[in-house]
Amino acid sequence: MAQLLGGAGIWCTDKLTDRVSILLCLFNAQVVIAPGLIVLLFVWHALLLKRHRIFSHPEIPASALEPSEPFTAHLRRVAAW
Repeated sequence: MAQLLGGAGIWCTDKLTDRVSILLCLFNAQVVIAPGLIVLLFVWHALLLKRHRIFSHPEIPASALEPSEPFTAHLRRVAAW
């Protein structure tokens, strides 16, 4: 399993430390990696919102050509209601 994971496979071997069990190493990896991935996905999401101009800037007036609709309309469209 450690060879399949490459560099992240160190969490699955005793090379990290010989005094801590593999189960504890995997738990610690999960505690570190999961929140880190959540933060990275949130930052990526925010950057995509800014790049595609999905939300308006509070200091820039909204364009009259672009209709404004509530977020629930977007949710209905995404859920195909």
